[in-house]
Amino acid sequence: MHPFAIDFRSLSLFRICLGSVAAYYLVTHVGLFAEFHSAQKAATSQTVQSYFGGDWRSSLNWLSESSAYQIALLVAGFAAAGSLIVGWHATFATFGCWLLVISLNNKVPYIAGGGDALLCVLLFWSLFLPLGQRWSLDARQGRSSDSLAAETLVSAATAAILLQMAMMYLFTGISKWNEYWIDGTALDVIFSSDSFVRPFGKFLKEFPLVTSVLTRTTIWAELLLPLAMFSPWKTTACRTVAVIVFMSFHVGIELSLTVPIFSFVSCAGLLLFVPSRWWDFFPLGNLEKLLDAPRGAPQLASQQSRQLRRQRERTGSRKAGNRIESTLPAASNRWLQRLLALAVVYVFLSNLLLMFGSNSTIQRLHAFRQPGFLLGLNQHWNMFNYPPALCTDVACVGKLRDGRHVDLLRAGQVVDDRKQPPTDPLVGCSTRMLNGLVLLAKERNQVFREGFTRYLCQRWNETAGDADQQIVECFLTYYPRQHHPLAKAVISQDLFHLDLLSQGALVAGKREGPWVLYHENGQKMSAGNYQRGKAEGKWTFWDTAGKKAAEGIMRQGKPAGEWKHYEGGQLKIVNHSLPADPVEPP
Repeated sequence: MHPFAIDFRSLSLFRICLGSVAAYYLVTHVGLFAEFHSAQKAATSQTVQSYFGGDWRSSLNWLSESSAYQIALLVAGFAAAGSLIVGWHATFATFGCWLLVISLNNKVPYIAGGGDALLCVLLFWSLFLPLGQRWSLDARQGRSSDSLAAETLVSAATAAILLQMAMMYLFTGISKWNEYWIDGTALDVIFSSDSFVRPFGKFLKEFPLVTSVLTRTTIWAELLLPLAMFSPWKTTACRTVAVIVFMSFHVGIELSLTVPIFSFVSCAGLLLFVPSRWWDFFPLGNLEKLLDAPRGAPQLASQQSRQLRRQRERTGSRKAGNRIESTLPAASNRWLQRLLALAVVYVFLSNLLLMFGSNSTIQRLHAFRQPGFLLGLNQHWNMFNYPPALCTDVACVGKLRDGRHVDLLRAGQVVDDRKQPPTDPLVGCSTRMLNGLVLLAKERNQVFREGFTRYLCQRWNETAGDADQQIVECFLTYYPRQHHPLAKAVISQDLFHLDLLSQGALVAGKREGPWVLYHENGQKMSAGNYQRGKAEGKWTFWDTAGKKAAEGIMRQGKPAGEWKHYEGGQLKIVNHSLPADPVEPP
């Protein structure tokens, strides 16, 4: 078997699974519709676009903030995924899925993980493959043009998508070359995460020798098997070993940890490596008979393919007999092959840059990465490379008007000391939300912290019946846990502080522009403007009963000139003095 060959039956099964994963991807976003897609969402399009700056990013979701428009896009995505599954206009369906996945990944970047990036790149490379060749409505309706007797396909597109899968594993293995994976403690640390680990992971943690062996096996498999997949010697055997090992690897991940779609999309990609010989055996042989048309050309093609392979095996011939190269005209095919080859080189160099380049080098070569941003080919494979990152608890503690503190991520559980890490797991958080909470701790995602914290507070206040149950202040806090001598010490880290008794904009961490501040009883306390964090211009103050208490001019955060104070219904003029309590400017 050619190292870059893909069996058409494997390709068709890949199409079905890829469409199913795309549908499941959309389901995970439906589950977070209120948080990230409704009008009252945690991240606005303006915030996301400012986060990306001048990058060549795009998203259909940015065209409108309305909930109806977002629902329409999700419905269109489900239609495209369904068309891909059944193979109806497969190329257009693939394009629709790819466009929607790019849009959603760019809409809320901090909840997009490695599985989302892999789904996007697999959809991109699939645009150049004849996904509708077998087991599809396109084949039944005569829209597939490839030779029906062909068994495998070899082209720049097949090489690209197979190399993409190999690069994902190889660079993930390289990123894990650290103390945790080398000394065999990585899985033990990962299974210590209360938020991500499943019962089977907790069970495995009780056997340190097993987790140590699995840890070392994982890193060496990711480093060596991607190379073995393309061995010109015993290609079928090498592929068989790689597929079985990696499939087992992903089944183990799914049983042990809650990771959004990564295992599913990886298993779909591994189907591309399934050798032709597998289809002669149960259960794949029975699957082929089930999916092939009960009569007509497709069934004849399947029979012809098997006959050609058996004849080649008997004669010892190694010719391409039942392999096709492409269906495009020669000139178009040559240009496409060159462009795809260039794209593969670009992806490889991008991975090298992000894996080994310094921050300054990455910044200098930022323009080089722009085509990857545009096409959804930007990728950085470092899943699970630093296990302590998964062993971080998070809490969003709100202070109520009655003085109590509650954790908004744990169904309003009362908190006695917010500096202490929570003892209970998160409540009502999906796998994708858990991933987003971990990524919010990264410095690059700090622009999203305010919106997420404000959304949780607003959701609580909308359902709180009593005024004393309203949140007036909130802290988004992280608690890194120590599970290994090399891990960082445990300290609570306040990533964001939201004061709901004030409203205004922060620029570079300082108050800027119009601000309104409130008393704890909800009455307005003061209103005016800030410049670079200091009160400036006209300010007005009110007492706790809502009556005007003072007004005047502030300069560099201090009263200036004539101030009017209203005390007991009497007007009092004061020059250059501070307003009396409770109207002292912040």
